[in-house]
Amino acid sequence: MTPTPTTPGPRPPGTPAPAHSVGGPASGSAVGGPASAHAVGGPAAWLVRTAGSGASRAGADVAAVASPAGGRAGPGSHGLRWEAGVVQSVVPPGTTDLGPGYLGPGLLPVDLLAEAYAEAMATYGAAALAYGDDRGALALRTTLARRACGAPEPRGSYAPRGSSAPGGFPEPGGFSAPGGFPAPGRFPEQGGSSGGSGSAATVGSSGLGDNPGPGGSSGAGGSCGPDGVLITAGTSQALHLLATTLARPGDAVLVEDSCYDLGRLILTDCGLRTYGVPGDASGMDPQALDAALTRTRPAFVYLNPTFHNPTGRVVPLARRRELLAVARRHATTIVEDDAYADLRLDGGAGPPALACLDGHQGVIRLGTFSKSLAPGLRLGWLTAEPAMADRLAVHGVLQSGGCPNHTTSLAVATLLERGHYDRHLLWLRERLRERRDALVDAFTARLDGGFALDRPAGGLFVWVRADRPEAGLLAAARRAGVLVAAGSRFTSASGSTASRGRGTAGAVRLAYGLNTPDQLAAAAKRLAAAWNAIPPET
Repeated sequence: MTPTPTTPGPRPPGTPAPAHSVGGPASGSAVGGPASAHAVGGPAAWLVRTAGSGASRAGADVAAVASPAGGRAGPGSHGLRWEAGVVQSVVPPGTTDLGPGYLGPGLLPVDLLAEAYAEAMATYGAAALAYGDDRGALALRTTLARRACGAPEPRGSYAPRGSSAPGGFPEPGGFSAPGGFPAPGRFPEQGGSSGGSGSAATVGSSGLGDNPGPGGSSGAGGSCGPDGVLITAGTSQALHLLATTLARPGDAVLVEDSCYDLGRLILTDCGLRTYGVPGDASGMDPQALDAALTRTRPAFVYLNPTFHNPTGRVVPLARRRELLAVARRHATTIVEDDAYADLRLDGGAGPPALACLDGHQGVIRLGTFSKSLAPGLRLGWLTAEPAMADRLAVHGVLQSGGCPNHTTSLAVATLLERGHYDRHLLWLRERLRERRDALVDAFTARLDGGFALDRPAGGLFVWVRADRPEAGLLAAARRAGVLVAAGSRFTSASGSTASRGRGTAGAVRLAYGLNTPDQLAAAAKRLAAAWNAIPPET
């Protein structure tokens, strides 16, 4: 059947609108520095729909313009309107911003998502624009539940949508789902970061080894059904939902001494009191958690055990089991923020999620598509035991408006069902690996022995520790035209002075998702020169 292209001007009823147009002279948008992130020119790339069917595909122009070597997700992934009044934050001219923990424009799959929205509209019709089921679309909940624990990892390689490059695509259905982990019995019992010392900066690895070891993980891979899945508008909305359902103003929440600062802000904005629990390179200290739970009765414990923000660490299996045992003993719920689970860049199997180890009984696990697809989708999910999901689903916000992002959830469900999401992950991981390595390698070659950093096995962040004062690091970075995130920003105000000093004095967080490899390498060179010139603390 001959495809009928959509064109500017009046369209017959039922014909989808153009996904985007890319035309005019070659142009681009710089993100985080003076270099152009990409340039797109040529004829318009329209979405086409096969007449008489619900199938849609990218037009021929997509294949002509997409360039795997350029590191862009597709021709629609331009930054021409990445500007104030449209996006949340815009980098000042001549500055490289290593602060934000999100993907840059070239990594956001505009074309892939345009197809997914068109397919969802064609399939669901008016139902795609109605109030959604309070719990979220059953199609998406069923898929997420089926793949919550125990799904195999993607294999092979991937090129962006519309590319003529060899893809080596595996068959749909054989990949990891958002937050998926290998089956029980395949998890290593490895510890935290390692590293040495010398005249150059110490560079370790914050991930686990390449080869899963024997020994297994009894209790991992507990089943989860669609009645234990609730669709959310991302981690932020999920935290607000939990804070206003499981707690009342004045209640306590236990957090890691160094943790996601905006997550902590959401909790305190809901009137909750957060208390930091000390930890080490392997995560929160189980004995310190036990002592804290003996002193207070919190609404829940908030943890980020996989590719932790800000440190990038992965809590090893043995520590996860210890923390779960302590929480069970005190009958306390754990909220597991698993935002970065799909961004594993190195090695083989990581440890299972806390929720999988606990059979989804005492852990509420938060997932999001903001880090792996696009933050503007405002789409995520949580898993919990069905009784807890029932309790959360009767929140007034959900009863009033239904699923907080119904139309988008239907579009993303099509990506998961057809295997497109998993193939996108293969490509995205390659791009993030390039960016991470460009940043870390440039630092490794230039920073002196007063600095230490880990090469994270996944996530979006590099954590740099130094024997220089934090204020000096921040000021030198600004003079070098680079914005970074202060380590003290992530420290719990309730933590002890000693633990705060160990965790963040002379520490900064650097994010590598926003900028290109060349921009990251150039920024690292400027930072290394500026930081090496700061006298060490005595």
